[in-house]
Amino acid sequence: MSEASSAPQWVWILITVASLVVVVSVGWLVGGWLWHRFSRRYLVQLIGRRENFIASQRTLEAVIRHLADEPEESLLEFAQDPGSPDRQAFFDVAHRMQLLADEAWTTPLPKRLWPLGQALGDAAATLAMEAGSVSEDMDADGVLTALASVNVERVTRAFEEAVKLMTEAREYYDIDDTAVYGGGLYI
Repeated sequence: MSEASSAPQWVWILITVASLVVVVSVGWLVGGWLWHRFSRRYLVQLIGRRENFIASQRTLEAVIRHLADEPEESLLEFAQDPGSPDRQAFFDVAHRMQLLADEAWTTPLPKRLWPLGQALGDAAATLAMEAGSVSEDMDADGVLTALASVNVERVTRAFEEAVKLMTEAREYYDIDDTAVYGGGLYI
């Protein structure tokens, strides 16, 4: 008879339990590491969406500055012509930001990123609402009134909450914004 078969049963139970503990521990560590990597990928996507938001906000602000600096004729063209480039910029920003808000609100995210997705969606919806205040079916007076009521500061306040949450998430996941450029932001 071999020595292995003559070992007491409690030794075999101890070896089996120890093996299970090692397998479960390694599985838990690998699973945690994989979940962390998975969550980082979602954060990189949210950083890309943040850049989309920033570009749209800058576009809206540039159009508003442009209209304020131009002569009165340009402002009248903006108010009367739904096809004017400046007015189309308003429509495009409103449409893109509504899509971004819907994506941010409905994309399945890891639980730790839920508040960030919600805040980014809220900021995008706020920008969409402000840009969408100028619509295609308005008369010239309505367009000028809507243009005067656009509140860029409201958009900035909504976006600041998303930036705060994104900074916290970037620190937690140890992601530097400059390392994200290859993640699809500028490709």
